[in-house]
Amino acid sequence: MTMTNNARSHNYRFTTTNDTVGHDKIAQLRKEIRIWNLEEKIKSLKDPNIIRHTAKVDLFGRLGKNNPNAQCYRDSAKKNKNRWFGAGAYQRIAIADAATIDVYVRVIRNR
Repeated sequence: MTMTNNARSHNYRFTTTNDTVGHDKIAQLRKEIRIWNLEEKIKSLKDPNIIRHTAKVDLFGRLGKNNPNAQCYRDSAKKNKNRWFGAGAYQRIAIADAATIDVYVRVIRNR
């Protein structure tokens, strides 16, 4: 697995639109990750000294410009008296409301 953008986290893979083309890209990545996880499992079964790793795909929604769903997030920020009006520091955007999706792959070390 290679990193595609040096300015972001090493877990970052790509940003895609929230439509059928984007969902197809995500599905393809999930297939690749599933195969990688199975290969890791086989390696650990053959050699018990190998530490097994598991990869997981994480999706984070982004509202984008002029998104009609942004108002509910602005209202939520005002209700919580958040000083970053419209974009809370730890605010999560639902995939259904997002215009684009950031895709990350986490690798977890199993014992």
